[in-house]
Amino acid sequence: MSALAFIFAVAGIYYFFNITGLMYLSLIAIMLGVNEYGRMFFKEQKTVLYFFNGLCLIFLTAFFTLSLSPFIYLALLCIVIFVLFYYRDNVDTQLQFNTISKLLTGFIYTLVLPFFVLKILSVKDIGLSLFVSMLALTFANDVFAYAFGRLFGKKKILPNISPSKTIAGSFGGLFGTCLFSYLLLHHSLNLTGITMAIVIGLLCSLSGQCGDFFASMIKRTAQVKDSGSIMPGHGGVLDRLDGLYLVAPTFYAIYYLFLV
Repeated sequence: MSALAFIFAVAGIYYFFNITGLMYLSLIAIMLGVNEYGRMFFKEQKTVLYFFNGLCLIFLTAFFTLSLSPFIYLALLCIVIFVLFYYRDNVDTQLQFNTISKLLTGFIYTLVLPFFVLKILSVKDIGLSLFVSMLALTFANDVFAYAFGRLFGKKKILPNISPSKTIAGSFGGLFGTCLFSYLLLHHSLNLTGITMAIVIGLLCSLSGQCGDFFASMIKRTAQVKDSGSIMPGHGGVLDRLDGLYLVAPTFYAIYYLFLV
């Protein structure tokens, strides 16, 4: 139901504001995810939280208006320098290392990876088709994994990270994503052959499931149930779009390497 609500919201924004509206919606969603991650780990460290949010906002603007790759390295350097000077009087090197690790992980996970949604939208002529296909594959993976897990799931796949995920659900997600990939990328859009469409479905499903597990790992590490509360009853952006965070760079890489 949350996936359907999101799809209707995306369709409405596109109807009124075209691709530009979808890009700005993506920018807003990315910054909401950044804030959720920051609050999970740095809620009691206000200076670090403000630094993380401010850094991500600055570099998201740089990515969007200029270029992605050269600014990534500069951002990583800024994180290391900030932590070293912020804790310059603290002899606890473990604290410094943990803070750098969390900031680096957060920057890559909540900013760099979902930025590929914007890269997909900006593809000339077929950006919207690729964007819709990516969303469809991501949500097909979630829905089929949930349905197969409820119907046939018994054996857990990674119970220490996500107790509700089952092997049957995982295979259901793979099946559903491959099916939608064939229907969209081959049958409807004619962007690729049958074999390549199935390969894309497999890779996107695996990426989406890894995204789910990684988000669960982050929440367990931060000792929170939900990443946020922007959607009552469903949690935050990172809760609802966790699979998309890894599907987006995978989908873009496949397009760039094999479909251009």
